[in-house]
Amino acid sequence: GEPADVPSVAHGEEREHGQDPRPAWTEAERCFRRAVQSDPTYLFAHSNLAELYNAMAAYSLSRGLSSAAELEKALEAGQQALALDSQFYSALNHVALAELTSARYLIDTGGDPRPALERAFQHLNRSLSINATFGRTGFYRAMGHLLAAVHALREGRDPSAVLQAGRRALVEAYRNSPGCADCRLVGAQLNLAEATWARQQGRTGLPQLQEARAEARRAVELHPYYEAHLELARASWRLAQA
Repeated sequence: GEPADVPSVAHGEEREHGQDPRPAWTEAERCFRRAVQSDPTYLFAHSNLAELYNAMAAYSLSRGLSSAAELEKALEAGQQALALDSQFYSALNHVALAELTSARYLIDTGGDPRPALERAFQHLNRSLSINATFGRTGFYRAMGHLLAAVHALREGRDPSAVLQAGRRALVEAYRNSPGCADCRLVGAQLNLAEATWARQQGRTGLPQLQEARAEARRAVELHPYYEAHLELARASWRLAQA
């Protein structure tokens, strides 16, 4: 089986305490690179490198920095893992996440995220066909639908269909990974997007805002890292405004 993902474990500690994860990531990258140099066919080292670079890219993006270099490395490491085993669903998810992060960057900078989202869903659908019970696949699918909904709202289009698809993906994620705090954050964000659409249609959006706050509270209870607290603050602020 696949070894414990060192980047995720290290990042989990620092996420909860608001510490800078970059020193731990630098050490993890050094170790994984040494593993790849020692054995270029070591599948899990390539896969873990892809996960690590995805975490680095998300960190950079959350601070308004360019994530292009990390995303390129994540895609390269993920593709190298898939070259060794094209059926390795975890590597498919890592490549999909790099595409999702790229889509998020394009939305933030006014670009068109749809090609990146399409590639992400291709990888995720393939991953789902290989292993239908892996919780992160449903989570990433929900994230993709959320990004599609945000893009639709910015273009003045009806996001209802992709919001519904996101909710269906979350049901799958909750079933396969009931302790997933990140899933609850995406649930809160889907509700906030739906509330925005409701307001644009002349409705209050209060039910969606109340559910967004409830989902964010569940995330905090599951894992009180800073993103969970920020999402709870955002949902509470939106509800207070309404």
